[in-house]
Amino acid sequence: MSYPSKTLSLTAMCSLVRLCIGTFALGLWVVTTADAVRAQSASPGVSTASANVLTLKQFVAQLRSENQSIVSKRTAQEIAATGIPRARAAYDTVTTLAATRNLTRQKSTYEEMLARDQPDMPVYTRDGNDYTVGASQLLPSGATLELKTSLSPFITSVEKLNDARPPGVDNNRGTIGFSLSQPLLKDFGPMVTNARIRVAEIESKGALASSLEVESNVLVEGILGYLDLVVAQQRVTTAQERVRNGERLLSEAQALTRQGRLAEADVWEVESALDRYRSALSESEHARYERANKLATMVMRVSATSAVQIRAEDALPARFAEVPTHEKALQVALASREDLKRAKLDLEREGLQLAYAKNQRLPRLDLVATYGINGLEYSASRALAVSRMKDYPSWTLGLQLTFPLENRQAKADFAAASLRQKDALLALKALEVGIANDVDTSLKLRQSALERWGWWQASAAREARHVAVEREKFRAGRSDIREVLLREERLINAQLAAIEQQASVVKAEALLQASQGVLLEQYGQ
Repeated sequence: MSYPSKTLSLTAMCSLVRLCIGTFALGLWVVTTADAVRAQSASPGVSTASANVLTLKQFVAQLRSENQSIVSKRTAQEIAATGIPRARAAYDTVTTLAATRNLTRQKSTYEEMLARDQPDMPVYTRDGNDYTVGASQLLPSGATLELKTSLSPFITSVEKLNDARPPGVDNNRGTIGFSLSQPLLKDFGPMVTNARIRVAEIESKGALASSLEVESNVLVEGILGYLDLVVAQQRVTTAQERVRNGERLLSEAQALTRQGRLAEADVWEVESALDRYRSALSESEHARYERANKLATMVMRVSATSAVQIRAEDALPARFAEVPTHEKALQVALASREDLKRAKLDLEREGLQLAYAKNQRLPRLDLVATYGINGLEYSASRALAVSRMKDYPSWTLGLQLTFPLENRQAKADFAAASLRQKDALLALKALEVGIANDVDTSLKLRQSALERWGWWQASAAREARHVAVEREKFRAGRSDIREVLLREERLINAQLAAIEQQASVVKAEALLQASQGVLLEQYGQ
């Protein structure tokens, strides 16, 4: 009678030891899942050696340098930046160099012949060249200033008969002068003159904000995809654990059947469960491969061609930062969101274009002024000498008014600009409301994910204790193999659900950072 008592005592001791070991193992699993992920075997056809093992930061770095959407938007921003020097080219000095050869033959009237004292010369000719050097410059006030000097060596048919002229010498007429056209109403002032430059600068900033917004969106997608791959790898590990447990239970069931302690139908039950586990393993391996290929697509790689499949190395964090308040998170978002910056730039651009359109409704009133001096000598150098030319000035000064009778185009442009400004303001207000709601949703999602993670951790701990108890009952003959299978599967499912919720917390963190506009800063912008 003492032998059964001793057997029960040993059984109870083994049960206690197994329970302690199971609880300790669960604690280690809650702290980190890195070892399980690294120990995961590769899917069929992809060896561990051929896997491209990446941390999350390494994958984000590849996204930034190789993702087509990010690179394309950066190119668009660089193209938009070229609009600034193109607009500033309006202030470039325009230089004019001209050389012309001219010959004029004109039939003279009898009066012209008498005036020239050449009654027997019915044809008047002028033979000469014109050389001009000029430069024009747009001023911030809207004025156009042009400086010009010219030299015209020439001779006429009358002068060819002048015996007093040195032989072979032509006349040389030189001029030096400037002209100024200053708008006083339409197109007046730096605001109008620099409008294109300001618009180009705003569009360049807007393109940069758009590029950063796309980069943030791609990073969110990439981070969520990476976390999906982490979970997919853990699902493979979980499926492999199910298969190992099923094989172990099948071995035990077959041994008990040979001893006559278990019905053959129970063995069939275990075999059916093992087939389901193997099927689930195959499915989870394909899901992992699919997740890896999705990430490979984002970094412009072909897995089948390169024979290198992306593997996630990072483990899920076991601790998370404190959740910020809605007011603080919203304050950060309103200061950092790139789409909000772009919307403000759009509003600024529309305001600038409205002011320009308002100016274009005015009539054109220009102050026109010219001043010049000229000289006429046989010598070209003397003809261009200022000391000889100053006694022969010429100037003009006046106003020129131009206006359409109805100016329908300017009125239509002003109306359109006014409507675009109102639309940009409405879009800005709507975006601010959307950002506030995005932040609130992200905060609630993060809090919910944290709560669900805690509950599934507690559930997994209870299931671990149930498994330990059920296995001891089975060994003592007080339970059946079906209950053990059920309990072990519930434990694995609870553990996997806890990991999935842990990944959901990390995803919620990324979504919160994206809603605040600080995701790029978190990964070293």
